[in-house]
Amino acid sequence: MPTSGADIEAPELSLVDVLSVENLNPLFASHPELIQTIFPHLPPDLPASPTPEVLSQIVSSPQFRAAVASFDRGLRTGLLGGLVRQLGLPEEAGTGVEAFLRAIREQARGSGSGAESMDTD
Repeated sequence: MPTSGADIEAPELSLVDVLSVENLNPLFASHPELIQTIFPHLPPDLPASPTPEVLSQIVSSPQFRAAVASFDRGLRTGLLGGLVRQLGLPEEAGTGVEAFLRAIREQARGSGSGAESMDTD
């Protein structure tokens, strides 16, 4: 029996898929300025000179993968409103992965940090 288009759901967006090694490594290589922006937010015991290779090791680590999966689950619960407010995002950004990513994109566009140029590459 054929199904209508309304019966087909798009797969749910996952931070584990978005923040994969396959997605992040090319980003670090093509936008080295991001490395300097990201590095201060990482644990202080990392090597002093951030490189794409160091970040590749970090995003490949089981600890990073577990943290992303945990944050993904937290967003799916819809209970991270307080955390996202601390990040300068609207509370609704804590109601799901897609809402969080949309808010991050809007914040980056509004900050004039050069994120607009990444959208057009």
